Amino acid sequence: MKKPPNLITSNYKTIKVPLKKVLKHFDIIQPKFEESVLRVNQFATIGYEFLKLYVLHLFENKVGLPKINKALITKIFNLIGRGSNKGLQLLSNSYKSFIVS
Repeated sequence: MKKPPNLITSNYKTIKVPLKKVLKHFDIIQPKFEESVLRVNQFATIGYEFLKLYVLHLFENKVGLPKINKALITKIFNLIGRGSNKGLQLLSNSYKSFIVS
């Protein structure tokens, strides 16, 4: 049987290695790493649930649906997240579109 041609060529090779062999202090770092992964997963789930409910609300009220792009997703995650004062500050209140009266 003929093998299909390899259309994708790369200079990189993937090697699967257990995380335990990569981390120096696995017992200390692994619980923190796992906790961070679980928090990010929960944050993403809440963000996408918010997006789904927001679009559903607009659809039920016969309002035009927004274009779902990176800017909308970023606004939603900034809206639900607990941020710090570090980083770029918003110049205007761009969250007025989420306020429903």
